[in-house]
Amino acid sequence: HNETRSSSRHGVLIVDDTAVEKQMPEAYKYYDHVDHCFKKGFVLVTAAYADPKTSYPVDVEEYMPKHVDADGFRTKIEIAIELVRRNQDKIGFRFLVIDSWYLCKELDEFVRGIEKDWISRLKSDRLVLYQGRYIPLAEYAKLVKSKAKTVAGKRVYGRSAKLKSLKQRVKLVVVYEEDGPIFLA
Repeated sequence: HNETRSSSRHGVLIVDDTAVEKQMPEAYKYYDHVDHCFKKGFVLVTAAYADPKTSYPVDVEEYMPKHVDADGFRTKIEIAIELVRRNQDKIGFRFLVIDSWYLCKELDEFVRGIEKDWISRLKSDRLVLYQGRYIPLAEYAKLVKSKAKTVAGKRVYGRSAKLKSLKQRVKLVVVYEEDGPIFLA
């Protein structure tokens, strides 16, 4: 399939994983983090391109849990890095968009090494440096809420902050929703 698709330096490359539940001999047991139980099927790590005018799938690779393929085992992080590596010169993109599970020092260093930036949602238990000590983002959100500004009808606070897991500063944004804050970096 050699179809050429357009891309823009303003677009994003999105990397995520998805599970496909299947009852067949080749399927394997995996843990479903949404339903909090084990299922049988396949787990795919995918890459897709998106910009305001278009979106399309770019690449996919199957994740094989260690109990299925101990010799060829690679983490989802390693697969994500490989998907970006394989496609970084094929499509133009400005940011890599990942969910909170993928954000780690290894992926951060790789993305910075190819001179791109990433955007990720953060879990409320991530530790951020605030006034000389590391505290969970949930606590941080309470401490800085009075400094939030209204942007497009939402209360938002943003600044550069150091995440303990990355050992460096990132652009951190707290969006105050009715059901609790959302954290983005």
